[in-house]
Amino acid sequence: MAIPWFLEPLYLGAPSAIAIYFFVYYGFDKYLWNWAIFQKIGLVKTPDLNGEWVGEITSSHDDYRQTHGVKVNIVQQWSTISIVLKTKSSTSHSFIAGVLINEPRGITLHYNYLNEPVSDASKTMHAHRGTTWLIFNNATGSLDGEYYSGRDRKTNGKLKLVREK
Repeated sequence: MAIPWFLEPLYLGAPSAIAIYFFVYYGFDKYLWNWAIFQKIGLVKTPDLNGEWVGEITSSHDDYRQTHGVKVNIVQQWSTISIVLKTKSSTSHSFIAGVLINEPRGITLHYNYLNEPVSDASKTMHAHRGTTWLIFNNATGSLDGEYYSGRDRKTNGKLKLVREK
């Protein structure tokens, strides 16, 4: 029995080049990119930052007098990365992020965020945007860097993070 003419474009006797590319890219992007073998042969230089990170923030808001505990969740694939940072007074979500592997200072995670305070946060705390950059130290497995907030808050600070075991 012959295939009707209007179904011929849908019929695939063998996978097309586009289908093969899609499955290879999808598999690499989601599952294979962080295999150690690809790092060793130099195919992938992006570090795997996936996971829960804990640490502290110091801020110009209180003249760096106090350290504030922080938890960070990083969800990463080869082509995407998302960061959520939580303190007792607010939560920040990245809306654009990237890992720069050719920075002179070392591998750097840069992201812009939107910060939203919790309902019982101090009255000086309000929703704002900001920028963070963190340098990855492969030897210690830590992320250290700085942030600054939007023009109306005019605060900045330092972050130190380690991956939870």
